[in-house]
Amino acid sequence: MEQNNKQSQSPNTQAPAQNASQPLEQLTEEQISVLMERLEKLKQQKAESQKEAQSVQTTENNPKVSHAPAHASGNDAQIFPDPACFAELDSDADDEEAENSSLHAEDDPLQTTRIFQSSDLLITDDAASANKETAPNSPDDLSYHAESPYDDDNAIEDDETIAVYKERIQKKRKQRKLYIILGVCVFVLILIIVSFAAFLKYYKPALNPNPPSFITGNDSDPLTVQTKDTDSSGNKKDPNEQVPQINDTYARREDVYNFLVLGIDRAANLSDVIMIVSYDVKNDDIHVLSLPRDTYINVGSNYHKLNAYFSASYNHSASKGEARYKDAIKSMADFLEQGLCIRLDRYVCVDTEGFREIIDAVNGVDMDVPFDMDYEDPEQDLYIHLKAGYQHLDGAQAEQFVRYRSGYINGDIGRISAQKLFLTALVNQIKNNFNVSTVVSVAKAALQYVTTDLSAADIGYFAKYALGVDMSKITFTTMPGEGVINPDTGASYYVMYAENMRQIVNTQFNVYTREITRDVFLSNAKHFTSTESYISSVYTTEISDPEILSAEEIEQNTITLPLK
Repeated sequence: MEQNNKQSQSPNTQAPAQNASQPLEQLTEEQISVLMERLEKLKQQKAESQKEAQSVQTTENNPKVSHAPAHASGNDAQIFPDPACFAELDSDADDEEAENSSLHAEDDPLQTTRIFQSSDLLITDDAASANKETAPNSPDDLSYHAESPYDDDNAIEDDETIAVYKERIQKKRKQRKLYIILGVCVFVLILIIVSFAAFLKYYKPALNPNPPSFITGNDSDPLTVQTKDTDSSGNKKDPNEQVPQINDTYARREDVYNFLVLGIDRAANLSDVIMIVSYDVKNDDIHVLSLPRDTYINVGSNYHKLNAYFSASYNHSASKGEARYKDAIKSMADFLEQGLCIRLDRYVCVDTEGFREIIDAVNGVDMDVPFDMDYEDPEQDLYIHLKAGYQHLDGAQAEQFVRYRSGYINGDIGRISAQKLFLTALVNQIKNNFNVSTVVSVAKAALQYVTTDLSAADIGYFAKYALGVDMSKITFTTMPGEGVINPDTGASYYVMYAENMRQIVNTQFNVYTREITRDVFLSNAKHFTSTESYISSVYTTEISDPEILSAEEIEQNTITLPLK
């Protein structure tokens, strides 16, 4: 008899005991799907069991046993089949044999009550029903007899138990999908960052290899050198024989870039700030050349000041909207490139509103205001009121500082000197406080207010190297020259010293391996002079020591502001 009982216990009936507890998180999607089907089947069989129980005649030898639902016992336990039963589903032959056989109650894996604990989603055995006298007809037959705990009193509660469990399974499915989506997003983001970092490591902004756009005259021919008197064999050569130099005439120097930087007052479309910036990436040198807005130019009868060139180009452009604005910038760049023999590779243009936003994006600038600044111009919506002393300037206050000019004895030249002070303080602010949030803030402001032909890769490349440049290798220069007064109209202009300007171009802004000769420079700079003696006399002047200051020297207060 004992041997028969052992034979009647199939391997499937022992599997649940081996996996009495299994977390819901460990179930596969296939197991969850089967589990959901069994939940529905269990619900239907419960209803059938209840109907059958009502029709069964109770006797004194087999009284109806009323059990309280598991969840009424004061804990979170719920009646539920053991997930380990999935092991039984893997063998179809064993299932069919189990369905066609009548098992003893203690051999039936589904007759035993399983307790699902809602606190940690574990499924455990409950031996309370191990000694039941009556068992279902098969392992899949979950109908209950009179002694089943699913009576009329707790049927509703059991239905709620199944519904809650189904909801939890569905929630787990959604969580798994969410985790998968989040994982994919994180992976893609990491891939983008790594790819961009690798791209920046090997990326280099393109240089224009074409010959200069300015007039080169005879210099467009290759340079020549005199040959030796004898060749390698010792034979005498013709002394007049010449050979071309190996390098082309105006070959580009590597890793040297020039930028045009404009500050525009959009109310009047005047370029009040005009700078050319050269960045030698290889040697970590940055040179900044400021061009006074009142610089004399001779390009027509309607305007003779450099800052008005932008307005005239804007008014004559056939484009509309932002394209018209870009046409004016490019026209300004072409004029300066040809007139000063400086190849301009990129441009950056910011208006007064954008300037304020960018300064706020870097959290303002700390600097010493040298004196009280008070000036008002309602027509330009310009109101300047700053007190002297070391202080923190926000965007609006910084705009007041760089636009003030009425208190300087030499007007715009004094303002340029003040702008050098501000730029030095700004460079320090960025170098010492540059972080991810600053990058995001500046990028947001730049996208909205800055007009440039720099790509995102270009900006990343230059920022990566420029932040490491020492203050001693950042220099500021103002176009050498002096102010003049038109004796007929009383208008004031700033006329450059041509030869000094050529020297500065060659030492700081020449991107070619060949020097800009005097003849080439003068033939291109003709729009910066005239036949008027009060203009030409200054244009031909040459001084011995144009002022060139490094940012380090400016930090040490070596710059002076000439006041009235």
